[in-house]
Amino acid sequence: MNGLNDKDMEILQAYAEAGNRERYWNYLANHAGADGYGLLALGVVRNDNMPGAVANSYAQSYAKDHDHVVLDERGWEAFGRDLVRNDFQRRALHMAQNEPQLALNLPAADIQDAHAQSFGKASIGADAWTPNILLNAARAGGGEPAVEKVWHTMLDSRFIGVPRLGDTTYGVLGKYGDNVADKGEYMGALIRAERTAAFSSSYVDPDHINRDINHYEYDARSRGWTSYVNTDVAEFGFRSPSERVTDPALIRDLNDAREVRLERQHMAAKVHPDDPYREIAQSPHTVADTTAPKSPSVDSTVLARSVDPALYDDLRARLPEGTSPDRLAQVTLAARQADIRGGDIQGISLQNDSTLLMHGRHPGDRAVVDISTPPPTVEQTVAHANAYAGQQTQQWAQFHSEQQEIEAQAQQQAQTQTQTQSQSGPAMSGPRMG
Repeated sequence: MNGLNDKDMEILQAYAEAGNRERYWNYLANHAGADGYGLLALGVVRNDNMPGAVANSYAQSYAKDHDHVVLDERGWEAFGRDLVRNDFQRRALHMAQNEPQLALNLPAADIQDAHAQSFGKASIGADAWTPNILLNAARAGGGEPAVEKVWHTMLDSRFIGVPRLGDTTYGVLGKYGDNVADKGEYMGALIRAERTAAFSSSYVDPDHINRDINHYEYDARSRGWTSYVNTDVAEFGFRSPSERVTDPALIRDLNDAREVRLERQHMAAKVHPDDPYREIAQSPHTVADTTAPKSPSVDSTVLARSVDPALYDDLRARLPEGTSPDRLAQVTLAARQADIRGGDIQGISLQNDSTLLMHGRHPGDRAVVDISTPPPTVEQTVAHANAYAGQQTQQWAQFHSEQQEIEAQAQQQAQTQTQTQSQSGPAMSGPRMG
């Protein structure tokens, strides 16, 4: 029977007390019988895979937008260390209750509580944890069994990819959506987090730091920083040149972030003598795999074209050569949602070096795409296109059903009127006068 033992707890306690986040989660990620949460948490610490990058982006945006809290990288590191301590306390409680399996794979409620406690300490709401809203919706609709089912679906390696996580989110909201105050706001926040994460960089490298679409590179010789905009606006003939960072406040922030990463590196190098897991577990879904510049593969082009083949071909012929499949898929979906079809495009223009406008054949057929921000990946856009198509199909089915009902009612009224006339017989005429 898999579970933690006393030696496991001794090693985890040492890491938790030292604030050694990478080693703590790495130990759990590698342990036999682990459910995958340790690997997911390790991705958040290192920000080196899409689920981790999305979680970080979502939490940062939620804290800023809802709680007016903006933490720097050191502040989030402190949050992460506190989370490790809270996590360990819950595992220790299960061990004290002779529940080694639950100590290894905590119930979702325990993980929620640990996050809520750490977020609360930072004056941030519990919903800053990405799945918190979904898990609470499942709890309201089906109790703890429903929560565990949703949680383990998310942990399943088949759902590690963001597009599949999106499918899971749509499924949970479809089933328990009545228990979510604003489904649209939640999905919008997730999509924005995905877009930001798509151009995120690993927190492992102290000399390369991203802030939204701005990338900063440290020069060891001059001990200074150079910045450039990490975006694909260059597809349309624009590229921001690199420049020296001179803002003192920004330099202090970058230097401190670099120092935090170096501290975490040094700490991760301190392995407990009884820890057999010397190598850090690697996620198969890395940010680098998603964002590194590369030639479009046949698969990505075919997948992008599947959004709307005729419209995709039309746009590909009109947009500059070298436009990425990610951007083409995004633009194709935007045009499709604006009711523009292949062959209907009357004009494409670029405004303010950042906004792409498309006009269709009919008045009001107009699509707008912001190209100053990174596009979603092809997989993300296809997932959104499939969801949009499903909504359109559902709306059409509802409309068709309503039309059939109206026609049936009209037919029933006509039959009733005919029967009434038949039963009353022909109209009687009075005597003719005169």
